[in-house]
Amino acid sequence: MDNILTICLHQVLGVLYSISDKSSKVILVIFTILFVVGLIRAFTYWVSTLRSTAILKKDLDGISIRTSASEMSTITDPEIFVNVVQDEKTVTAFTLGFLKPEIYLTSGLIQKFDPDELAIVIHHESGHCARRDPLQSTIIDALSELLWFIPFVGKQSDRLKIAAELACDTVAVENGYARNIVAGLLLKVTEGPSMLNPTPTPAFSSIMDQLEIRVRSLLGENPLAITRIPLKLTLVSVLIALSIVISSSTAIASHLDPGGLATSIQTTSQACADGHPEIDIFQQFGISCPHCGPDSSNEPSDPTCHLK
Repeated sequence: MDNILTICLHQVLGVLYSISDKSSKVILVIFTILFVVGLIRAFTYWVSTLRSTAILKKDLDGISIRTSASEMSTITDPEIFVNVVQDEKTVTAFTLGFLKPEIYLTSGLIQKFDPDELAIVIHHESGHCARRDPLQSTIIDALSELLWFIPFVGKQSDRLKIAAELACDTVAVENGYARNIVAGLLLKVTEGPSMLNPTPTPAFSSIMDQLEIRVRSLLGENPLAITRIPLKLTLVSVLIALSIVISSSTAIASHLDPGGLATSIQTTSQACADGHPEIDIFQQFGISCPHCGPDSSNEPSDPTCHLK
């Protein structure tokens, strides 16, 4: 009876294997196409980002003056420098550069804020410099482009950027400024014209990005709760990821062992016994033992078979 159940199980598994083998190849082809499209998107984004960053930095360096932060704010550290962009119409601050990021402030922002407020802005931007957020942001965006077909990746990318802003808001708080003061400064920036992000580059704008979330976090709300990714989106992403893993594993297993479960069905190792008393049952299922079955006429009979 055990041998009959084993054979039936092998037959069922054989059918499932056949179905999964074909479907996994189709799924793998689909995801391969999506991944190739992602590679093109990521490469295009990376090249355009490098190019636009170089152009922006060159343009800004031509209209900016490198100045010590201590000359315009209450910061006393003479080693902190900022680049003042001569633009009175815009009110913004951002960090630009990959390996050696620098702080840029517009003259419009300097005119609008007092020295204490400028110190908060500069401390925030110095946090971006220390973390190399422009580089991290570019890498995160490139990964989002690469895995564009997985919704969770894009949402998580946004959360990481928000986390970077919150971390730099904390830098300002750690330098002696109350949370409500920092939050009030963020709201003040919304008054009047502002250059949030002059071009699609990793110029890490530090004032207006995700303003509401930053203010709510500074006032005591849990940022993880505010930026929580919807459960449905997470489940869909998990299913997509599992489909990729399973289809890839099946394809690899099929390549390494073309027979797969078919080999197991044919040999039925555990069902073989001395003399094969249930040989008729094997034949009913179209199964033959390679050692002593009907297809083994060229092999010597082995009463112990292959696995006793």
